[in-house]
Amino acid sequence: MTPHLHKGPLSKCSSALFCLLATCLGAGLPAPSALAADAQPAPAFGSDLSMGIGLGTLLGTWPDPGLHSWLGGRYDAFVVPADRRGARLGASIFASGTLGLLPQATEQESDVNNIVTFSCLHYGVLSALRLDPRLPWSGLVSFGFSRLDLSTYWGAPYAVPMITFEAGLRRRMLRRDPRPFLDMVARLSWGSIIAPNPYDGLDELWLLQVATWLGFHAR
Repeated sequence: MTPHLHKGPLSKCSSALFCLLATCLGAGLPAPSALAADAQPAPAFGSDLSMGIGLGTLLGTWPDPGLHSWLGGRYDAFVVPADRRGARLGASIFASGTLGLLPQATEQESDVNNIVTFSCLHYGVLSALRLDPRLPWSGLVSFGFSRLDLSTYWGAPYAVPMITFEAGLRRRMLRRDPRPFLDMVARLSWGSIIAPNPYDGLDELWLLQVATWLGFHAR
């Protein structure tokens, strides 16, 4: 014969508390569909696109002092999107070419000075630091390597590897829409080329540029 177990008041109270606790825990769990919706990752990168126009000067033994104008484009990629608070670190790819006002150089051959007008193509990859894009005014700093392609240097095209540094200010264009921005940037690049006379060694080139860039946060 199976013995009959008598449930006292303490046992009944424990069972009731256990059922209440299980009900509360079950009600607090979200539905599987809600968990799947919350599990979608937020965008983890950002990008900026901009177009710029500016003035520059190429300094050295070979080029003549003077200004030239140029037009360029830039793509910046960052590890965080533009709507995150704080500074952003990423990479900047730029390209620019002379347009309109072209630089000149004086080349002397057989006691005759020839004035040569040439064009330049400047492009490179920089590490980019951009301060908080949500502020009305912020700053930007970039550093890296570039290349300057000269259409002619003593009768032949020439490519000059350069070190490039740039810094500037960024102005948020609209109060309601944080995406458009205006950059005012100064860029300095340095490189060296082989002089036509082997005994002259290397000829240093300094490229100083100032520009206004109009862009927007693509992401």
